Amino acid sequence: MRYAFVRSPIDGTVIYREVEEGQTVASSFQTPQLFLIAEDLSKMEIHALVDESEIGLIKVGQPVRFEVQAHDEKIFNGTVRQVWLQPETVQNVVNYTVVVDADNPDGLLLPGMTATLDFVVELKEDVILVPIAATRIEPTRSMMEKMFENMRKRFEARGDSAHTRPSGGFGGDRMASGAAGSGMSGHNGNNSNMTMIWYFDEKKDLQSMPVRTGSNDGRNIEIEPMFPGMLIREGMEVIQSIETDEPAMDSSQRMPRMRGFGRPF
Repeated sequence: MRYAFVRSPIDGTVIYREVEEGQTVASSFQTPQLFLIAEDLSKMEIHALVDESEIGLIKVGQPVRFEVQAHDEKIFNGTVRQVWLQPETVQNVVNYTVVVDADNPDGLLLPGMTATLDFVVELKEDVILVPIAATRIEPTRSMMEKMFENMRKRFEARGDSAHTRPSGGFGGDRMASGAAGSGMSGHNGNNSNMTMIWYFDEKKDLQSMPVRTGSNDGRNIEIEPMFPGMLIREGMEVIQSIETDEPAMDSSQRMPRMRGFGRPF
């Protein structure tokens, strides 16, 4: 009778049973599975498929945030434990399995749930964010004229009115790369992390500001002013899209060459 009892090698929770009491179990070349036992449901393991184009960003110990459909209002946290080297091809896309450990003290996560994961590649705190669309505005002619009008006012306030006249206006000599000597190349220039945002000030007047862009999360992007003294504050009303019949200006029209424009404004 000592062979009549099958004992579990571990303590845990039975989550699936394949046999009934009294059923005959035959074993040939493969040991039959009687029960599926979870050792500790307070600690879960996630097998995530990561595309080959992004697997280079995944490192052991990396923090992970994820959601499950059963609790879509809650964000769970985990940590990367392993990256399996055996690839898996799904619909002609090569994926690698990343094993993520997650604590489950409240028992909200159940075996077999589908999780949507965000791997934390970079973490920054206390930064100013704007929607990515706000950094891709194609300004119209009137917007550009308003920008240069504001620039002239700033220079005149400093007593530099003799150096604020564009050489040729919008029909003369133009420079597509931005401002001479200022280090700004614009959204379509060579420095892809420099661009212009458009916003409304306290008087609801249209304003613009050159900024440097940083990290993004797919929806919002980090920005910081290009020049000292420029103020970017939380709550600024930035423009994300434009609806107008006026055509957008091409890159050769956006920034006329301006005399004396070698200093921050």
